[in-house]
Amino acid sequence: MNNHVQLKYGLHGTYHNYSPGRNRQFEEVNGNRLFSENLDANKVNAFETALFLENRIELSGGLSANVGMRLANYTILGGKTFFAAEPRILLGYLLYNRLKISTAYSRMQQNVHMVSNTATFIPADFWMPATDKAPPSVSDQFTVGLNATLSEEYELSCEFFHKTMNNLIAFKEGTSFTGIDNQWEEKIATRGHGLVYGLEFLIQKQIGKTTGWIGYTFSRNTRQFQELNHGKAFPFTYDRTHDFSFVFNRKISRRADFSATWVYGTGNALTFPIGKYNLENVGPYDFENNYDEEVYLYGDKNSVRAEAYHRLDIGFNFRREKLRGTRTWNISIYNVYNRRNPYSYYPNEISSVNTNEVKVSRRTLFPFMPSVSYSFVFK
Repeated sequence: MNNHVQLKYGLHGTYHNYSPGRNRQFEEVNGNRLFSENLDANKVNAFETALFLENRIELSGGLSANVGMRLANYTILGGKTFFAAEPRILLGYLLYNRLKISTAYSRMQQNVHMVSNTATFIPADFWMPATDKAPPSVSDQFTVGLNATLSEEYELSCEFFHKTMNNLIAFKEGTSFTGIDNQWEEKIATRGHGLVYGLEFLIQKQIGKTTGWIGYTFSRNTRQFQELNHGKAFPFTYDRTHDFSFVFNRKISRRADFSATWVYGTGNALTFPIGKYNLENVGPYDFENNYDEEVYLYGDKNSVRAEAYHRLDIGFNFRREKLRGTRTWNISIYNVYNRRNPYSYYPNEISSVNTNEVKVSRRTLFPFMPSVSYSFVFK
């Protein structure tokens, strides 16, 4: 509109077609491979529209503001309509040309739910549509940040964030995430609450032959459902108390550069078996196939931590200008010190036989992995 005011506005529309109960099954019988597919899944069709308006204003005295509003409408065809007003505001104030303070608030409605399987054996996430029984989730987020320019080369920033979420969903206790069928809504707990808060720190160097950054985040991420964990709050699967990253870039010459990245994070929260017992076979007695069923006992939800995740990656780039462009050879090593980061855990049947103790083993992915690549960018 002028040098101090910028206005953005628009209309957004999306048609959604979900089939959360659709599944395929392969089975081999007498050497013949049979295939079946559930095409009669409980489909969910929805239409989403939104009108948004955002106004960025540069005020005098180093004060700036970004104020916006999004009016959203989510309609399930043959079902309910959910309307949401999503305000957002960001205020910034510049001090001494090198120090900036900012604060922000935003409300958002999400019409797709993420459901995480917290079992130790096969971690997986599913995306489910919002329905009459599982309304769209709503979040309110508040942040306060500080950004300081220490010199021409170094910049420091820190931020506090606090986020509350409502209308979350999760799998019920003992519910299998496999074989999702037309009754998938019967397998979930609804009307859950979430809380996320923490502090982020980042110092970075963006100028010179050596660049990079060091970042650290302390955070907590919890969920609470009346139907789960006796109504008590529990850590979310991806609750990561400590998250650290170190990135180092070095320009060796005009044609070569080196990079190294090290990351560390607290292990995911898991629900581990704390014991087991044998349930006698109560069906018709079969002298040849009679057996007892082994049943696992579980403690509080997500009360156990996986091992911490960390790894080091390095890489070299060798560039050369050619007549028609630039060619680059890249030599990289993923997970330099071959850290066996856990992907999942499973009961160790050999070590836990004839005892009520449960011993587990872990699965790992992506060990030490070198790679070479070639690229050419034409002029």
